[in-house]
Formats: sequence, C-alpha cells, structure tokens
Amino acid sequence: MFLALSANAQTFTGSTGPEIDTDRPSVTPTPFTVPPNYIQAENGLALTKESSGRSFNVPQTQLRLGLLPRAELRLAVPNYLLLQGVQPAVSGVSDMSVGAKIRIGPLPGRFDLAVIPGFTVPTGSNALTSNAVDPFVQIVAGRQLSQNWTIRSAHGVFIKTEAEESQNQGEVASVDKNVVYQPTCDLIRKLGPKGDCFVEYVGNFQRSTRSNQIIDAGALYRLRRNQQVSARFGFGVTSAAPTAFVEFGYSLLLGKLH
Repeated sequence: MFLALSANAQTFTGSTGPEIDTDRPSVTPTPFTVPPNYIQAENGLALTKESSGRSFNVPQTQLRLGLLPRAELRLAVPNYLLLQGVQPAVSGVSDMSVGAKIRIGPLPGRFDLAVIPGFTVPTGSNALTSNAVDPFVQIVAGRQLSQNWTIRSAHGVFIKTEAEESQNQGEVASVDKNVVYQPTCDLIRKLGPKGDCFVEYVGNFQRSTRSNQIIDAGALYRLRRNQQVSARFGFGVTSAAPTAFVEFGYSLLLGKLH
C-alpha cells in the first residue's frame, strides 16, 4: 500500500514543503489537518501488559488525506492483535474506521478547535469485530500557552455494539449499544525545532463497567520535515486499565499528490 502511494506522490526531499504534524504518539489528536492533496501515514506497534495477560498490536496505521485547507479524510487500517495469557488466546484483526477531521479556527486567544466524526466498519475477525457499523465523534481543542508550551484536550463519544451469545448454540442472543465517553488532556513541551515531549491523561467511562483510566508520557523527534519517530509509555490508574504499556511509532508525510 505504501509503495503504491509513494509512486503516485512527488519526491519529498524533507527540506521543503509543510512540516509533519501527527496525532501520534498521544491519544489526544492534534486539532490541525493535513495540507490539501498531501497524504500522511502514521504507524506504530504497542506492547501491553494486562492483569490477565499481555497483548501485541500492530501496525496501528492511520492514513490522513488532506482534502481542503481545513478538512481531511481519515482511514484507520485494521490492526493485528495478539492476546496471550488468557484461555483461549485471541488473535486476529480489528475493525477498520473511516472518518474526517474539520478544523474550526484559529480562534481568538491562540485557541484551535476541530471536530472528528466517523464510524467503524465490521471488517475484523470474529473474536474482535462488533459485526455492526458503530459511529463516534470527537471534539478536540488546543491552546498555545507560550512559545514552548501547548495544552490540548479531546472529548469523544463512541457507540460500541456488544453482542451476547447464547450459551447453548453459540448464536447471538441479544445486541446492546454501549456508549463510551473518553476525555483526554495532554501538556506538550517543545524540545527545540525537531522534538516534543508530553504527559497525558486518558479516561474511558461507560455504564455498568469500571472506568479505564491511564497516565502516559512520550516524545517525538522529526528526522526530517516529513518524517517522525515517536515513543510512548504509560500505566493504568484503575483496575480495569492495562498494568503498563509501551508504543513505538514511525510517521511519514508523503509528497503532494498529482
């Protein structure tokens, strides 16, 4: 896929053109969009220690295509997930998602605002798919506090389908829609012209289930104007959250499409 995209893009030397600005490595997305006619690929892998086992997740690929000066199309490629330490072990691919980001701003007071609507498509393996189209929406806000400090926050609502199976025949007995509210907040510190670091809070709240809340931190480094490497690590602060996790990422802003 990436080879085909590169073949259709102009040569990007990394010394000219727009600078890469990614959603990774934090959970809180950036309020900015990819420039029109540019395509950006953000990739990574995650290793997670759960209370009942461990998991491996790759490639965490999100493709972002700039459509208008303040709008982009977003496609999250299905991830491969391997969950070990449980009986039986779970492996397969997750559902993909399609969405858009619409930037509203810049606003007075160094504020930026964006809305990210989207939906998942049931393309995953039997053990990992919801078997339904599930909508979601996020509102992202950011404010530059000074030349080196920025604060951002996102508030998302995800509607997830949960199917309960009959114990006798393994057939679906009922289908419930579960609403998940996800607030996030991160504080970003610039480390010169090429690097950033951050600390972040992420929560997931849903009815009749213990909350999943984590604290994480990470850093990114722009190898060139169009290439970035990143790392993120964190731990859970509630019993339903992962014990600990670490993620590594590589992102590339491809040249302007013909």
